[in-house]
Amino acid sequence: MPRSKKQVYDLQFRATQDNDPVDDMLVYARKKEKIVLRNEDMPTDLWVLGTKVMCSDVGRFTASEKLSHPICIDPTFNMDQFENWKEPSFSWSYYDTPQKGCPDLQSVVAYTRNAFLEKCRGYLTDGEEALNMAWKAELPKARHLRCVKHFEGNCKQKLHSIGIKERSKQKFFLEKVFGVTNKGDGIVVAEDKNDAKTGRYLADRQELIGKAMTLKARRKAHMPVDEKGKPIHPYTNSSESMNNVMSQAKTDFLNFNNKGKNENLSKLEFTKHIFKEIHEREMRELKLALCGLSEEYKLDKIVEYLVVPVDTWFDWSERQRKEYIAKFNAMSIDNALQGKEIRVGHDLQAGATCKEYKELSIDAAAILKERKHCKDEVVKAVIEGALALLNLPAAIQQKPTLDPSKANKYEVASREAKHGEVECTVNKNYISCRCPSFRFDSVCKHSIAVAEKVGILDQHLQFV
Repeated sequence: MPRSKKQVYDLQFRATQDNDPVDDMLVYARKKEKIVLRNEDMPTDLWVLGTKVMCSDVGRFTASEKLSHPICIDPTFNMDQFENWKEPSFSWSYYDTPQKGCPDLQSVVAYTRNAFLEKCRGYLTDGEEALNMAWKAELPKARHLRCVKHFEGNCKQKLHSIGIKERSKQKFFLEKVFGVTNKGDGIVVAEDKNDAKTGRYLADRQELIGKAMTLKARRKAHMPVDEKGKPIHPYTNSSESMNNVMSQAKTDFLNFNNKGKNENLSKLEFTKHIFKEIHEREMRELKLALCGLSEEYKLDKIVEYLVVPVDTWFDWSERQRKEYIAKFNAMSIDNALQGKEIRVGHDLQAGATCKEYKELSIDAAAILKERKHCKDEVVKAVIEGALALLNLPAAIQQKPTLDPSKANKYEVASREAKHGEVECTVNKNYISCRCPSFRFDSVCKHSIAVAEKVGILDQHLQFV
């Protein structure tokens, strides 16, 4: 029940303004994996979304004593009615923009700390005081780090405000503070605040630099180290890049449904078409990364030994692949650093359930060596690439068209292409491709894969 007249008025106002299908959202959430971690109506409409994998990732990647990543928070992504924070593996979503001192901010932080961040060793913000205060209250033992890029922006604004507007005149000050790549370190890379010799403007910020940016602060937050053994710079790039991904997903959804770019999203639309879609896309890319076929991601160097050979991956049944993914997601940082292997059990029904690994219908390697005089390593790379494309269901897709005369074009996934795909055209007895390799000598994995798919591989190899 409302506890004051103001809350009654707020509820009445919201009832007249809000046409958001909350019941539909709750029904949808119950049918799917539990993704609504928390929702409440008072004092404001608050929703916390997350999946089991996301919550697990945040917990293990922020708590290891040997290699930890500070949780990255950037509350600048605006989904019209929705304001979201995105850490690489987790998203908070709630109605209304939080103001300084807003109870929503504190309650979200308190919930996430109790749920899976109780051992978090550090957190990283863009310098917003409300964020820092909320996390500091809930994670008093965690080290706060300040994004160096945002601090640099603040310094540029200060220089501009005191009349130093030209970049050439700002350069000396900025290089002194932030250093120059491969030439020298700046004040923010000092060991601690006592080594950070600051000028007049930075004198009152020496404490901030010492506590939130220096090497000592980064070590206490257990930041990953670079090739020189120094903790890397604290940046909020990861959360900002995810904000961009979510903004683009929103734009695509509105365009596809012929909605205006400034239209609001309901809770259900946001959950189904933004939150869920992005999470499922990342899970698909994780599966591909585990067998070295992802066009977007590759495993970090500490777990790259867990990449499964392509042949083995497709020899496994679907159950075995799911088991491997689940064990990979559950592996701790400490076990990964020790090189612990992942083993999957035998599937007695594998022969009846697993998909057959596709091979080329003819010996394309021998033909390329004989007719094109290609080197062995080139032939091997082309054939392996073509097989990988053939065995990925979404790698080769017929290009949509309303013109029957143009139904001979295919879009083929490509890591090297600018937009992640190349176009192949099916001609009478060969396949042409727009990739540089085909233009050079008419040999490429894309055209061979499409030729096999449409059943003219023999004619194609005769042509090239």
